[in-house]
Amino acid sequence: MDQLTVGDDQAGTVAAGRHTAGEPGTPPPESEDSGSEQPGSDQPDSDQRGAVQPATGGTDPSGELASGLRLAVTRLSRRLRQQAVGYITASQLSALTSIDKHGPLSLGELAAIEQVAPPSMTRIAARLEESGLVERRADATDRRVARVVITDGGLTLLDQTRTRRDLFLARRLQQLSEDELEALARALPMLERLASEDT
Repeated sequence: MDQLTVGDDQAGTVAAGRHTAGEPGTPPPESEDSGSEQPGSDQPDSDQRGAVQPATGGTDPSGELASGLRLAVTRLSRRLRQQAVGYITASQLSALTSIDKHGPLSLGELAAIEQVAPPSMTRIAARLEESGLVERRADATDRRVARVVITDGGLTLLDQTRTRRDLFLARRLQQLSEDELEALARALPMLERLASEDT
């Protein structure tokens, strides 16, 4: 089978590239729609231009807090994305993480989890397969449908990326005082609540 089927309820198929020789994470020759940020990039934060401004003649503490929190989270997220191992975009890494977490997935299921259009997920999955990070397998109940499964190379890349990110944060935390570390520890449950999809 040479086609990755998006699903019965979604039109189109993906021409999945076959496993190419080389180490996992080898960059594909073509560029992807959503490019990755390069380590060391020091571009101005575009979100800063959209920061919430307090109304004239008064202040809005909740608005200022929301704006400051958004900027801090965006900048930290950008720094963490730069710690990814190999030549992999943020969208590819996110999809790879979802495949690892949820198991073999059809492209339709993966697109729904990642909240992206099926054609975009088709390209992302093709790049991951070309890099040897995922492979396609026939569905056990419907062999017309292919599912993507993470490979050993994909697992290794995720483990190395997580380790690099943890080390990066650990080094940054060493720059904080004891009081700041305690304040951050107290704020962590609140940050988790803000990030929860249930709130």
